[in-house]
Amino acid sequence: MFEDKKYKDYASLLVRVAIGTTFLLIGISQMSKPISWTAWIPSFILSFPITPVLFIIITGTFNIIVGFLLLSGILTRLAALLAALHLAGILATIGYNDIFMRDLGLFLASLSILLRGADNFCLDNKFRRSVKGQ
Repeated sequence: MFEDKKYKDYASLLVRVAIGTTFLLIGISQMSKPISWTAWIPSFILSFPITPVLFIIITGTFNIIVGFLLLSGILTRLAALLAALHLAGILATIGYNDIFMRDLGLFLASLSILLRGADNFCLDNKFRRSVKGQ
C-alpha cells in the first residue's frame, strides 16, 4: 500500500512541518510568557549583559523565524541548519536527561531536513521553477 513512490514525498514534508511547528509554537510561548522560560536559561548566559527576559524574547523571535521558514519552505536548508545549531547548543548545555532525549530527536530531524534540502512542497522549489520559466 505505501510502497508507491508518491507517498515518499510526504515523509520529508511531515518532518519539516513537525519541526517547523515545534519551533513556531515554542517561540510563540516564549514571546507570550517569557518569565516562565527563564528557568531554562543556562547559568553561563546569566553573565551576559542582558536580562533573562530579553534573552528569552530574542530566543523566541529566533524560534518563530526558524519555524516560519521551515513551515513555508523558504531558505529550507539555512533554517534547518539554524535549528540544528540551536538544538546542538541546547544539548551541549542541558546534559543527559529526559529533555536531552526529546531534543536529540528534534536535532536529528533538523539534520534530516538539512541533508534533504527543499522537498517538493517547499516554496524554495516554487521560486526556482518560476525563475527558470522566465
